[in-house]
Amino acid sequence: MMPELDQTTMAAIARIVNFIEKNPDGFDRLESLLDQERRLLLTTDEVMAMTGWSRGYIQKLCQSGKLPHIPGKPLRFMREPLLTAIERMLEGQGYRKRRSSHGGKP
Repeated sequence: MMPELDQTTMAAIARIVNFIEKNPDGFDRLESLLDQERRLLLTTDEVMAMTGWSRGYIQKLCQSGKLPHIPGKPLRFMREPLLTAIERMLEGQGYRKRRSSHGGKP
């Protein structure tokens, strides 16, 4: 007998299934994401594989401040802030930089 799943888990499973159904390469991208799970820093290529976004679109999001990144060449992305920003964008909230705790500009 399987344990009952809470609504958060069911919603996450539904989003994964929906993503795979809508994207022909969805399973490959999901598998790529799971392979990267232990890594803290991701490359632009890995973000492209994870999201299906183009390099230009990712750069545009970075330049506009909508996607947190470590500046430089090549760009690097910290896993957790990146995933949080993507989730907020998918929910329609957008990514917002936080002000520093010492009163400086973000």
